[in-house]
Amino acid sequence: MRQLLDYVITARSGVLVGSTATAVSIGIDKTTMRRMTRDERKRGSPVIPASTIKGKVRNQCERLLLSLGYEICRAPRADTMCPHYMLKSPTPNGRCSICALFGSPGLPSRLLFSDAIARLNDQEAKSNLAFHTMLIQAGVAISRKRRVAEDERLYFIERGIEGLSYAGRIEGDLSPDDAEKQAALLIVAIENLVALGGSKSRGAGWIETKVNGLELGKQIFTTSEELQRLRGRIVTWRISK
Repeated sequence: MRQLLDYVITARSGVLVGSTATAVSIGIDKTTMRRMTRDERKRGSPVIPASTIKGKVRNQCERLLLSLGYEICRAPRADTMCPHYMLKSPTPNGRCSICALFGSPGLPSRLLFSDAIARLNDQEAKSNLAFHTMLIQAGVAISRKRRVAEDERLYFIERGIEGLSYAGRIEGDLSPDDAEKQAALLIVAIENLVALGGSKSRGAGWIETKVNGLELGKQIFTTSEELQRLRGRIVTWRISK
């Protein structure tokens, strides 16, 4: 069953999903990943990569299913994932409920994650975005062994500003038998995300996530009451012991 889920991530502290690809050219040790632009004089909108979001959502789904009594394989090592991991009660395709949704070696994922792209107003979109949406933060490398600051180890990182919102989308083809429960699992997992990216010990990366709407087959869920009823479907997935 076709699924289309829209969500928004709001940064409660600056998000840093870094890249060193352009760091040397602009004098910063680690920069935030951005969209490509045709105009090389302008730097594109900050983004949170799809791979980062998918990994965090998968991890949350694993936690939720374990709390509901489900047996799942041991990601991320391929030799301890389905189909190599011997399950007591696999799904019909021989995988655990996580791999049946997110994929595993030899089994494509049912889900397609997009990058979450910073939402900008018209003025910001037409100008150099570094001034409006980014913050340069200085730091000093610490010697964990000596518990002091390292000599001559000043560095600079670039992160998104507090309050910046990122819009993302998940598309997929869910199992017709479990579509509502799988959708509920994704919604709860996304809204349980609390941090993304690096430098969290230095105060960066704390977030709040909200699902704005879900299209599931011919059904559309947009109001808070409709989404809340759908979230409740995850309870019906609990295994009786």
